[in-house]
Amino acid sequence: MLTIEHAPPESLGGSGGTLTCKECNSTAGTEIDAYLVGRLREIESRAFMPETETRVKVTNGGVTVQGKIAVDKHGTMTMTHDIKLNHPGKLADFIERVNPDTNPLINIQFNNRNNKTDFARWQVGLLKSAYLLIFKRYGYSFILDSVYDIVRKQIRNPKFKIYPGKFWIEDGILREEYNGINLSNTPMLESIYCVFSLQTSVSKYLYGIHLPIPMLPAEVLLENLHRILANGKMEFSFEKEESDKDFLFNIENIDSMQNWFYRIRNVKIGLYDKLNIPTAINYLKKPVTKWEYNYYFFPPKPTDVWPPRLVRSN
Repeated sequence: MLTIEHAPPESLGGSGGTLTCKECNSTAGTEIDAYLVGRLREIESRAFMPETETRVKVTNGGVTVQGKIAVDKHGTMTMTHDIKLNHPGKLADFIERVNPDTNPLINIQFNNRNNKTDFARWQVGLLKSAYLLIFKRYGYSFILDSVYDIVRKQIRNPKFKIYPGKFWIEDGILREEYNGINLSNTPMLESIYCVFSLQTSVSKYLYGIHLPIPMLPAEVLLENLHRILANGKMEFSFEKEESDKDFLFNIENIDSMQNWFYRIRNVKIGLYDKLNIPTAINYLKKPVTKWEYNYYFFPPKPTDVWPPRLVRSN
């Protein structure tokens, strides 16, 4: 049986539009989506953001009791202590010890009772949402390419680390106008760049996920991303996809997308110059100019006019 899948999860503002099997949808909700929600709620409650609450251990004068801190919409914090969760005598001793004038300091320790906050599972939640959004946008036009096998394997096995490294960028360098599906034409980061927001009852978070394009493996893409982030370079360029383009039934649009993939691939491996192996390796390691991107077309045609970096050496 097929059910409507929300990407991102409905509890974080996602909308339906993708059909997945009922078992997959249910399993993903428990094994992945719950961690995406739980992690964000933990971040907000530990930051004491308005309209949040969190359970804590509170210590004063060597006496520790269980408590709950609630923050209202105005930012006012209130701590309560449930007698069912505390020894009555210890709780009474704690209350008696606390004095704004003589003993005002208390130590707060967060309880780790919520096991739905695992960081690795949270990352898988981001990956799953991006994958489904791309499928929703482009259908089967390229999503079944083998380059996405590693993505599917990670989603099916959220308990294990399969997809390499950090593949996401969060608020800070992202802007709301990026929201949606973008084609990254940044040298060394040619990819599909999926940007989406996660909306809780308290705040809104924007995330950008780099996913590979057919014929260019995720390992190479993410290695380049890590290198760029490590060097402090944050300049990315994108081609914003028109939201009303039909990639499900319009063959011309599907072909144009495939041509974009092939154009980049042609530059990277030197398809026009198969004999020049050093040049092919060079393109895998170093950026290419915008003019060199525009030089190629698909399908390839014989030519004697080569870009400077593709000149044959006799």
